Amino acid sequence: MCDLGCETFITVEPILAFTPIKLAALLTTPNPNFINIGADSKWHGLPEPTKDTILELLEILKAHPSNIEIRRKVNLERLLK
Repeated sequence: MCDLGCETFITVEPILAFTPIKLAALLTTPNPNFINIGADSKWHGLPEPTKDTILELLEILKAHPSNIEIRRKVNLERLLK
């Protein structure tokens, strides 16, 4: 869609336990304009990633050559404390 001139985005909410390099590849392959990332705000007891895993993902995404904007949802801060 992005190649057709349409603004595209991906939302990962709630973010679940993941492997940073694999998730980064999945998120960047469609070349979105931005990516929203948020936590489980409804407390469903889902398997959540660690702070270090999230920070690693954010660093990988930040270094991506497409310069994709990363939007952290407010509820993500709970996992980054």
